[in-house]
Amino acid sequence: MAERMKCNVGTPVYYVKRLRLVDDHPFSVEDSYFRKDLVVYLDRNITEKSIYNYFRNDQKLAIGFADRVIYADFLNAEDAALLGLKENDPALLVDNTVYLTNGQIFDVSRSTHHFRHVKMLKVSNIKS
Repeated sequence: MAERMKCNVGTPVYYVKRLRLVDDHPFSVEDSYFRKDLVVYLDRNITEKSIYNYFRNDQKLAIGFADRVIYADFLNAEDAALLGLKENDPALLVDNTVYLTNGQIFDVSRSTHHFRHVKMLKVSNIKS
């Protein structure tokens, strides 16, 4: 994790695991790691709402951009149970690396999406 976050081994992090529901149905499982030296405070009450609204509005973090890697894989037992699926069912995974405007990585996360509910839209602007 330290390598992905480009920080020293042993750098304190917050770990948050959330199950996202859409119309009361499991949609995705999100595992996130936030650097404690950049995210000063985080608790359960905050994680049950919009974490990013809290980061922007309360902590005044200048969030710059995210690199996302999207791929298919098979579910592990824990995420399958949370999503109401079977171990080794397919899933769409999104690995996020989120940067502040100064280039520091403050969030590394993985979202594991229920294969029956996820759709992707890619908008392309093609100019001649």
